Amino acid sequence: MTSIKGRLVVSVLAVIVLSTLLTLGITYFKLRAELDELFDENMQQVAETVIRHGSARTEKLRSSDNDRDRLKGEEEFLIQIWRNGRLTYSSLPKVKFPFQSVDGAHTVTFEGQEWRYYATGQGDMFVQVSQPLPIRHGASWEIYSELLIPILLQLPIVLAIIGFFIAHGFKPLTRISNSIAMRNPAYLDRIPESDAPNEVKSMVVALNDLLERLDHALTVQRRFTADAAHELRTPLTAVSLQLDVLRRATTSVERGEAVQELRKGVDRSTRLVTQLLEMARQEPGSVGSALTDCYLPEIAREVIEEYEPLARNRDVSLTLTEAADAVVKGDRNALRVMIGNIVNNAVTYTPPPRVLLRCQFAAQMIRRSSKCLTVVLAFLTRKKVGYLIAFTGLQALKP
Repeated sequence: MTSIKGRLVVSVLAVIVLSTLLTLGITYFKLRAELDELFDENMQQVAETVIRHGSARTEKLRSSDNDRDRLKGEEEFLIQIWRNGRLTYSSLPKVKFPFQSVDGAHTVTFEGQEWRYYATGQGDMFVQVSQPLPIRHGASWEIYSELLIPILLQLPIVLAIIGFFIAHGFKPLTRISNSIAMRNPAYLDRIPESDAPNEVKSMVVALNDLLERLDHALTVQRRFTADAAHELRTPLTAVSLQLDVLRRATTSVERGEAVQELRKGVDRSTRLVTQLLEMARQEPGSVGSALTDCYLPEIAREVIEEYEPLARNRDVSLTLTEAADAVVKGDRNALRVMIGNIVNNAVTYTPPPRVLLRCQFAAQMIRRSSKCLTVVLAFLTRKKVGYLIAFTGLQALKP
């Protein structure tokens, strides 16, 4: 059985039933011992009364004319009086219980039954009071059965009440289980901790922590999927445009150039997919170990090559101006994605004829004592009216 509630119910009920049976057994034997003691005291009182008050009259006593050969019940004793070893009186003459020479209360076997007797003497008179033990035990069982029936009747009621309260005590766990079952990738809210019992509150806290981490992981996964789709759209568009160029080529030279450009586009797409897979494998907090010296003009040239077919299709010319010392420590793939997003927006939303990509250091961008990397794009229109968009990186550089 794997159910905690089932094991608990069975264990509690078993303990109650066993303890009840043990109590009933102890009660029965205790009751029988008490009745034996009571009957022994009664036999002693009868024998001593006969000795004390009947010694002068017992000579005239004759045995009873009762022709029964057994006692009627626990309320009757066999009384025998002996003088000089001769039986002079018996309350049941047909019961031939023998003379016992040992005084006091003792147990002997007579005619296949255990008898209990009490004997005492004075002078030449000896009084013997006896009774079969089965009669006593029958009386004990009658009294015990009157106590046993109410206990047996109330035992199922007690067990049902205990089972009800155990089931009621497990209701908070049932609610927590139902709450966990309701969770899915679209619904990862915290499990309420206010109703959780103290015994499982730590488990609920751990589950909530797990749900938060799972929600974060799924959010990162969805964001990565969206970013990957966005990043792959441009190179695939470029490959499509290069295929169009190849299809329109009329000479072998044009076809060779188109095939070469198409191969470069496929290589860039393959490299981009590899970079995306590397980024997907990175564990949270491990980016810092991948920081390297990155030469921005080189990254910018790769981005321009990637977006050149798209820009050419829109009649936009991409131009790069660079600074000789435009080097920064960072994640090369992340910088390429950042610059690619800026160039993509520039190519998509800038009217012809050209987009100027300038990589330089801008002093006093944040504060006078530090320099920050700034990628500046100048969008120039035919009317010489333009605007600037600047992206300031978070990686501070030493002066």
